[in-house]
Amino acid sequence: MLALYKILILDIDDESKSLVELKKLIYQLSYMDNCAIAFDSSAELEWAYKQVKGIFEPYHFRLQQFITNDSNLQEIIDSENEVKTDRNVKLLGLVWDREKDCLSTKPINLDIKANTKREVLRTIASQYDLYNFNGPLLNRSRLFLHRLQCDQHLSWDQALDKERSREWQNIAKQANAAPVIKVPRFAGSRDDTYKLIAYSDSSKCIFGVVIYIQCISTGKLSFAFAKNRMVGKNLQSKSMPSLELQSIALAVECLLDLYKELSGPSCIKPIKIQELRVYSDSLVALSWIYSHTHNLDKLQKCSVFVKNRLHEISELCLKHPVIFSFVSGEENPGDCITRCLSYKSLMKTNYLTGPDLVNAPRMEHSKDTLEFVVPDPKMDIQIPVNCLGAYISSKDIEIEHFQMTSRVSSFHRLILIYRNVLLFVNKLKIKVMARDPDKFNHLKAFRSDHNFFAEASRLLLSRDQGCYFAEELEYFNSSERLLKDVPRIVGQLNIYIDREGLLRVRSKLSRLKDEGRYRFPILLSKDSTLTTLIIRDYHERFAHAGVYSVLSEMRKMFWMSKSYSTVKKVLKSCVVCRRFNERAIKLNQNSYRDFRINAPEIPFRYIFMDYMGPYFVHINSQKVKVWLLCITCNWSRAINLKLCYDLSVKEFLRAFQLHCFEFGLPELCISDMGTQLVAGANIIMDFLRDPEVKLYLEENGVKPIQFEHFFKGQSQLGSMVETCVKMTKKLVYGSIKNNVLKVRDFEFLIAQTVHLVNRRPIAFKEALRGENLDASVPQPITPESLIRGYDLTSVNIIPDLQRIPEIADDPTYTLNKSSKIKNCFSHLRKVRNNLVDLYHSEFLATLTQQAVDKKNRYLPVKHTSLQKNDIVLIKELYCKPNQYPMGLVKEVTVNDVGEVTGAVVLKGKTREITKRHVSNLIFLLRPENQIEQDSVAEKPIDDNLQGQTRRACKPRVAAARCKRKNRKLLGFE
Repeated sequence: MLALYKILILDIDDESKSLVELKKLIYQLSYMDNCAIAFDSSAELEWAYKQVKGIFEPYHFRLQQFITNDSNLQEIIDSENEVKTDRNVKLLGLVWDREKDCLSTKPINLDIKANTKREVLRTIASQYDLYNFNGPLLNRSRLFLHRLQCDQHLSWDQALDKERSREWQNIAKQANAAPVIKVPRFAGSRDDTYKLIAYSDSSKCIFGVVIYIQCISTGKLSFAFAKNRMVGKNLQSKSMPSLELQSIALAVECLLDLYKELSGPSCIKPIKIQELRVYSDSLVALSWIYSHTHNLDKLQKCSVFVKNRLHEISELCLKHPVIFSFVSGEENPGDCITRCLSYKSLMKTNYLTGPDLVNAPRMEHSKDTLEFVVPDPKMDIQIPVNCLGAYISSKDIEIEHFQMTSRVSSFHRLILIYRNVLLFVNKLKIKVMARDPDKFNHLKAFRSDHNFFAEASRLLLSRDQGCYFAEELEYFNSSERLLKDVPRIVGQLNIYIDREGLLRVRSKLSRLKDEGRYRFPILLSKDSTLTTLIIRDYHERFAHAGVYSVLSEMRKMFWMSKSYSTVKKVLKSCVVCRRFNERAIKLNQNSYRDFRINAPEIPFRYIFMDYMGPYFVHINSQKVKVWLLCITCNWSRAINLKLCYDLSVKEFLRAFQLHCFEFGLPELCISDMGTQLVAGANIIMDFLRDPEVKLYLEENGVKPIQFEHFFKGQSQLGSMVETCVKMTKKLVYGSIKNNVLKVRDFEFLIAQTVHLVNRRPIAFKEALRGENLDASVPQPITPESLIRGYDLTSVNIIPDLQRIPEIADDPTYTLNKSSKIKNCFSHLRKVRNNLVDLYHSEFLATLTQQAVDKKNRYLPVKHTSLQKNDIVLIKELYCKPNQYPMGLVKEVTVNDVGEVTGAVVLKGKTREITKRHVSNLIFLLRPENQIEQDSVAEKPIDDNLQGQTRRACKPRVAAARCKRKNRKLLGFE
């Protein structure tokens, strides 16, 4: 209205306040011509004329005529200019109906004959719609143009094919047939308070926002504008929640831009806006924003795109708080700006009128509603402030050594930081000296070609020496140097101070005529963090060289006390070198030794379980695989084998139940972490936890069974189950060889294998010798004698299954009825003979050798005790040491002698929880806070100090001075 009439309506109630507003308006409108100011009454007109009469001339402001608002303003202006204004006039590119006070665009006129991409773009761009009144009607044409632009084979002036031309004609006809959409212009008085409400939504092709202005006093909701964007190639792969979050970011940006235009400092008369609100129908996107701004979650599983949008939204909301709320998809008008709608469909929606806010309280209290404010009002938000100037007195503050070394990972990076600071300070000096040379003539600036890298290195070393060699520098800087005041290190190392203010050590190389940089090395402290960074820099520069190589290079420029031990200590902490040089943890004993010593003297009460196989057998003329469950008694060393037809949990439970029928329920079962073993153990434990089962076991005196699974990587289990499995495998594989038996014959072979392996000698009973036996040959103790109480004498009852030499050599011996039986057991007889020969020739002879097959098996080793939160490397088969996965120790298992035998490790790359034995783990790093706690715990306590209160150490001088100056700055002193 201001651009059309050039008239501003002013209501004067408070004279003092209105005078200020009137002067402000005249200053704002001083650049305009033919301006008119309208008042409610002639009294206000007369008062304003008296007040601003002397203000017009300095601002060249011409006042044509004062009028009241009782008359028709447009008629007065038309009569003065002798023109006639039409009902529909142009206003900022729109059409304004003066009688109905409505805004509209020109009718949509798409060129139906457009046949190239350039013509389609031209005709769509010619439809000027600043506020997107016709946005849903033109979305179809915009999507059509977007598809044409994505077609790389289609040039700008190439004619469209018939199918595309027909589609464009249908789009143009539908859009051109739509009537003109009119939107009410008037939203409310400037003195009222308003709300800005935005509705965002997204589809697979378009995301957009619709913004409304609501008057709080009247509750009227007016359409402001809408904006949408096409989903390009960079967003096509994003999920729908990500696109919804992108639309919310667009809504916040548009909302804050509108807020700045209506109530910012550039407004002539700002509007009072009380609240900014954004609605979305995506609970996932709203939950992301809530978690990011209120719970401060890192959202590690979210993509970088989502994190960037969340950061953008939180940064925008720092300008003004924004309320985010949920709205259902049916009531969301933002859905219209993201769809292709016809005129009839658009008129049925709430796009132009906005949603019905009468039911807003009911919606806010619904279960699906999520509403929060960003930024969180409960949190203290620090808004950055631009500092225009500052003044620091050098008399009050003493410059101390800038402790930057503990925050930087490398010496080269530290020098670069110092160099950049020196460059910045030098440029400031040059600018200040150029502005006022007389005032700043005491400053000295370097030239642009100065070596700032060397200057930064010198300054860094000088400050470090000032921190660790303050006494020596004070001696050299004093005017009176007495012999009694010479520091000890100066006399020992023949130290002097050079022209640059650095402490150097004189060496025998000073006799050389060549004054190179290797003559006088710079003095360093072994306790300095800068020294550690320099050693790491040399170590990494020479491809992680050893101690002697690093020392030989460092001594050319630097000197420090106890150099060998210092360099060795730093190199020992190198993570890259430790990945290659560290070895796995060794133990003096495993965690199951107590089970072997204190096992109950009952067969198969403490057992070990493991699987053997597979073996091939014939079942119904088919060659299939079978496995053996090897169960070893911890006390008698007896072995029991059970046949399993597969590796399922069902077969494990069946085999274990058959073993319990023979020897009873065990008390302790130890096995590896096989899938079927762990799952079967869980099933059995759940069953035994039943109250009725517990009562039955208590009444019958049966102890409940316990399952323990040793961690992965424990290849040696005290030569228990591994040795028994090895023996049994050797017997079975050595006897079968290449033969494939029937399943019945295989069961026969397994039974005989159990019979033979349980007759192996495990000890000798010399006290129970018989009188008729040779005294030099003791009688052995076998597992079978421990299980049964006596030695079982086995007899073969199948004819010709065992070859007897006396009968075989007798020519008169004939087999009558058993000839068929002989043929049936031919394969079994062959395998059995191999088994017996193998047992007597190899098995018994190698029992003693297997017990001492490893050198220095029982020598004590240094044990590295793992702790919680330690970082370790996990050894993997067929993997190089530099590619071992890294993990974090979550739990540890300790045996009866205090050694850590296993650990629960969280893999860093896959976030997988795994259990490993310490022989498969390599200790790498330990947190610093845990090291400090260990050092405090290991520090001996003086007996004289027990029971006394320790006096706190005296605070540092720098800390006390800093605390005192902070209190003075805050006004407490």
